[in-house]
This record gives sequence, C-alpha cells and structure tokens, in this order.
Amino acid sequence: MSILEEIHFALYHNGKLHAVTATPYLFPVENGMPACFNAKLDDKNIGDIKRSEHKWENENIADEELLSKIGSFLCSKYK
Repeated sequence: MSILEEIHFALYHNGKLHAVTATPYLFPVENGMPACFNAKLDDKNIGDIKRSEHKWENENIADEELLSKIGSFLCSKYK
C-alpha cells in the first residue's frame, strides 16, 4: 500500500502531553482525506486508525476521547 508524508503533532489529554505520528495510506480516500493512518502514540506503534461513519477506530486505544482528539487533528490537516 502506498503512503504519504508523516504527520507529527502533540496534544494534551487528561493532563498529559502526548506525541503522535500518523502516516496516511494513499488509498482509500474519502472526500480528499485518507481514510486510514498508521500511527504511533508516545513512540509506541498503535497500529491503524480508521474513520468509520462518524467515529475513529483503533484496536489499541480504549480511550474514545483521546482517539477522537487524534482524529479531529488529522481531519484539520486536510481541510
């Protein structure tokens, strides 16, 4: 699968600063934005983050609020 350039950012969640790296996959694309990203949270590989309907999904993050914040930032990079 082809990939695009990595996105690096930091965000605060529950009083902690988290470092995020997300590498978008070239396909599939929905409305000009990649639908799936391979991600690292605090230098730990957390696998793919995918947009499904109006919700972000990841098998390794149980905290939906944190996952939503990551997804919101990713969306902002493409709008």
